Amino acid sequence: MESMHWLLDVHFAEDKTKVWDMNVQQNLNIMRKIALNLAREYKSQKMPRSPISGILKRNMYDLNNLTEFLHFFLALINVTSLLIN
Repeated sequence: MESMHWLLDVHFAEDKTKVWDMNVQQNLNIMRKIALNLAREYKSQKMPRSPISGILKRNMYDLNNLTEFLHFFLALINVTSLLIN
């Protein structure tokens, strides 16, 4: 749990977020955790030797990497939706 807080703070500057509405804070926290978990899943399947910070930075600065990550995410959603039905 402590490592997740560190990752959220380092990569998303969660401690510096100045949002006063509690609902907005909770929603942002959920979205950040989803993004972090997607990056972990992408890392485990596509780039096991790369650190999560490297994957997040690559996606932020390189459109090709971001496109590949989004395609992976969409394929993951399609597989998950098939498993739910």
